[in-house]
Amino acid sequence: MRARHMMRRSRRQAALTHWAFKPPERPQCPQSRIGVVRNPIDAFVAVEHEKRGLKPVAAAGNGCCCGECIWTLSAFPPRLKR
Repeated sequence: MRARHMMRRSRRQAALTHWAFKPPERPQCPQSRIGVVRNPIDAFVAVEHEKRGLKPVAAAGNGCCCGECIWTLSAFPPRLKR
């Protein structure tokens, strides 16, 4: 009986030290030398791109985004303008 009680207590202590029970901490936002950083997530992505030697490309135009949206919603490619 004593062993069972000790196992329960050790499980409870292990559960309390699990990462899910710790309060979240905001990480420091890294500084990037390349690319346009519009929000903190962009900063993390830009730092990884720097490490891998990747360079940012120009932003997609509205027509490209609209075509992707049509393709996604209808499952048909957008018609080409004639």
